[in-house]
Order: sequence, then C-alpha cells, then structure tokens
Amino acid sequence: MTDLRTRRTTAAIDRTMYHLIAEHELTTASVARICREAGITRSTFYQYYLDKADWLGRQVGYYLVAVTQCSLTDDLQPIVLQLQPEAKKVLALLTLHHPAGDLSQEWLTYFAQAFMTQTPKASPYQAGLYAAAAVQTITWQLQHGSDETAVTLFEAVVNTIKNH
Repeated sequence: MTDLRTRRTTAAIDRTMYHLIAEHELTTASVARICREAGITRSTFYQYYLDKADWLGRQVGYYLVAVTQCSLTDDLQPIVLQLQPEAKKVLALLTLHHPAGDLSQEWLTYFAQAFMTQTPKASPYQAGLYAAAAVQTITWQLQHGSDETAVTLFEAVVNTIKNH
C-alpha cells in the first residue's frame, strides 16, 4: 500500500493532467506548467513519471487492463459498470490520440482480437465492426448512463455480424 503523501501527490498530478486533456492542452503543456498547477516540484513529478508520455501510457494501460479483466461476452454491462465510477477520466482518455497512448485504439484492437478468438471464422472486417460497436456502446453508456436502446442495438449488431 502506498503512503498518504504518495496518493495525494499522484492524485494532484492526475487532476492536473486530466484538466489539461479536457482543455486540449496536454501535448502543448510543459512539465513546469504541470508541476505549477499540481503544486509540486519538477523533481517530485520525475520521482513518479519519466515525462507526460509516461503518465499517459500508464493511464491508458490501466484502463486497457480494466477492460481486459472483464470476461468478454456480448454483454458489455460488466465493463460499463466497472468503468462508471471513473467515467470522466475514461471519456477524456478516449478523446486523446497520442503516440504515447491512445485508449480508443487500444480498445478497438483488443475487442477485434477477442472477437476473432471467440469467432474463429470471422473476417477482420467483422471483427472491426464488432470492436467499433463495442467501443461506441461503452462510450455512449459512460456519457449517458445505462441505455437499454444502446444495449439492444449492440446485441443486434453482434447478431448480424455473427450470422453473416
């Protein structure tokens, strides 16, 4: 378990970084600005992260693992329920497309590969459709809350893909 000071420091860095993502300034913000807004020194920042890209890569990795730990079925509700408490962070990361971390692309790749594994006769096109529908459904529900229409449409898309 980490100590209170570590948790507070990383929470301050996270708040600042997510604020910068929301303002579309993560790529242009300097470490000096991040430290100033987080109320920490540069050496403290570097104690936890190599640079901004390291922070981003770790965040994307965390939410990729969160999705992959849920058993993948055609029911995405367990994933949505797990991510819901941190919806703002996830949604912010889904809008960011950066070489150091692209959560949307990581999820698309994961869902496509998982679909191909579960449906061996599926084509890469079908896997891509499944992945796009899964990511869109999760995103929609994180933005708007539980939506039975979205779930029903996802199920219809999956059934159509599997039957063709």
